[in-house]
Amino acid sequence: MDIPLPNGDRPARELATELLPFLETVANLHYLLDWHVEAPERLKELRVVEDEAFQAMLKRVLAHL
Repeated sequence: MDIPLPNGDRPARELATELLPFLETVANLHYLLDWHVEAPERLKELRVVEDEAFQAMLKRVLAHL
Protein backbone atom coordinates (compact mmCIF):
# COMPACT_ATOMS: atom_id res chain seq x y z
CA MET A 1 0.00 0.00 0.00
CA ASP A 2 2.96 2.36 0.58
CA ILE A 3 3.86 2.64 -3.09
CA PRO A 4 5.86 5.75 -4.02
CA LEU A 5 4.07 8.14 -6.33
CA PRO A 6 5.31 8.46 -9.93
CA ASN A 7 6.87 11.89 -9.34
CA GLY A 8 9.18 10.41 -6.69
CA ASP A 9 7.26 11.50 -3.57
CA ARG A 10 7.24 9.01 -0.75
CA PRO A 11 4.14 8.21 1.23
CA ALA A 12 3.27 10.39 4.21
CA ARG A 13 3.58 7.36 6.48
CA GLU A 14 7.26 7.06 5.58
CA LEU A 15 7.83 10.75 6.36
CA ALA A 16 6.02 10.38 9.67
CA THR A 17 8.23 7.41 10.55
CA GLU A 18 11.34 9.45 9.75
CA LEU A 19 10.16 12.42 11.81
CA LEU A 20 9.08 10.49 14.91
CA PRO A 21 12.52 10.35 16.59
CA PHE A 22 12.97 14.09 16.06
CA LEU A 23 9.52 14.86 17.46
CA GLU A 24 10.24 12.70 20.50
CA THR A 25 13.52 14.56 21.01
CA VAL A 26 11.84 17.94 20.86
CA ALA A 27 9.09 16.80 23.24
CA ASN A 28 11.67 15.53 25.74
CA LEU A 29 13.65 18.76 25.46
CA HIS A 30 10.56 20.84 26.14
CA TYR A 31 9.86 18.75 29.22
CA LEU A 32 13.40 19.38 30.46
CA LEU A 33 13.24 23.07 29.61
CA ASP A 34 9.93 23.55 31.39
CA TRP A 35 10.60 21.63 34.58
CA HIS A 36 14.17 20.59 35.19
CA VAL A 37 16.67 23.21 34.07
CA GLU A 38 17.93 25.81 36.48
CA ALA A 39 21.47 26.34 35.21
CA PRO A 40 21.58 28.98 32.44
CA GLU A 41 24.45 27.25 30.62
CA ARG A 42 22.47 23.98 30.50
CA LEU A 43 19.47 25.87 29.16
CA LYS A 44 21.59 27.22 26.30
CA GLU A 45 22.86 23.71 25.50
CA LEU A 46 19.34 22.30 25.37
CA ARG A 47 18.18 25.15 23.12
CA VAL A 48 21.00 24.30 20.69
CA VAL A 49 19.99 20.63 20.66
CA GLU A 50 16.36 21.67 20.14
CA ASP A 51 17.33 23.85 17.18
CA GLU A 52 19.41 21.05 15.65
CA ALA A 53 16.49 18.62 15.94
CA PHE A 54 14.12 21.13 14.38
CA GLN A 55 16.51 21.82 11.50
CA ALA A 56 16.88 18.08 10.89
CA MET A 57 13.09 17.70 10.80
CA LEU A 58 12.76 20.62 8.42
CA LYS A 59 15.38 19.11 6.13
CA ARG A 60 13.48 15.80 6.05
CA VAL A 61 10.18 17.53 5.29
CA LEU A 62 11.68 19.64 2.52
CA ALA A 63 13.23 16.52 0.99
CA HIS A 64 9.70 15.12 0.66
CA LEU A 65 8.35 18.15 -1.17
